[in-house]
Formats: sequence, structure tokens, C-alpha cells
Amino acid sequence: MDVQEIDDEERAMLYLFMCDLRDHEIASRLFISVRTVQRRLDRLMTIADAQTRFGLGARATKLGWIDPDSPGGLTQTATARRPFY
Repeated sequence: MDVQEIDDEERAMLYLFMCDLRDHEIASRLFISVRTVQRRLDRLMTIADAQTRFGLGARATKLGWIDPDSPGGLTQTATARRPFY
């Protein structure tokens, strides 16, 4: 399965999600609705073929969407661009 790349906003959302923030906290920090957070996380779960939100975190790391060893969890390509958050 060819997994598509995610954009900076999705990457920022994943980072906040992996920092154990709740949906309403993520929404507040990104200035979007809670429903938008839920919908986008569901979309990311589908793309990553993750069955659970915990699985999404594991798959995001494996797919290179999030780098646990870099500041803020951003991948090298994301750090070359201006971070969304």
C-alpha cells in the first residue's frame, strides 16, 4: 500500500495528539473545531491503516510522519518548512 504524505497541519495535530492532548485541547491550540480534529484524526487512521488511536501513533512513527528523536516530533522535511503550530 502506497501511503501518502501528510501536510504540516496534520503533522502538528499528530504531534499534539501524541503529547496526550485531548481533542478539545488540540482544537483550541490549532484554532479549529473539535469535530475537525476528530474527522482529521479518523482520516489519518484510515490512511495509516490503524485500528485505534494508539495504533495511529505507532504507525505515524513507523511511516515517518513523526520523528520521536527530533524536537517537536517533526520529520526532517517538516522542519525545513515553517511549522504550522
